[in-house]
Amino acid sequence: MTDVETARLLAVIALAYPTFEVSPQKVALWHDMLQSVDFSLAQRATRRHIAESKWAPTVAEILDACREVAYGPQLAAGDVWHQLITAVRRYGNYRIDEAREALPAAVMQAIEHLGGWERVCMSENVDMLRAHFLRTWESIAAREKRAELEQLVSGGAPTLTPGLRGIEGRIL
Repeated sequence: MTDVETARLLAVIALAYPTFEVSPQKVALWHDMLQSVDFSLAQRATRRHIAESKWAPTVAEILDACREVAYGPQLAAGDVWHQLITAVRRYGNYRIDEAREALPAAVMQAIEHLGGWERVCMSENVDMLRAHFLRTWESIAAREKRAELEQLVSGGAPTLTPGLRGIEGRIL
């Protein structure tokens, strides 16, 4: 994004939020933080923020909105747990290859942290398994979010390409 595009973005924010003041220093700071972000991606993220929030955005909020527009929303831990339980019931202990294809790679990574597919399938203490899985999932999701944000600010970020996370619900 160029400095002119950054100024245009801030002008839109100022129109939507009358108390948001634009100064040369603010344009320079926002440009420094957003220069590697595709302008159309930043526009879409800004529109989303304006539609959803009554408060002017911070740079961090725009970057997070850009991440969500580019990569899609992160799945909630409870939703991922439901996917895992459904896969365990559907594929059981012996059809791990089919389960791998059905589940997002990040879920399989969490399963490996828990001792592997067989151990998850054979677990009798579902409450303990769920607690460990949810904790592991939160850690993996936070790591993915940091990596996606780093990609955005380092210039390796994608432009608006739908479905970067794959088919319905997949994380990677």
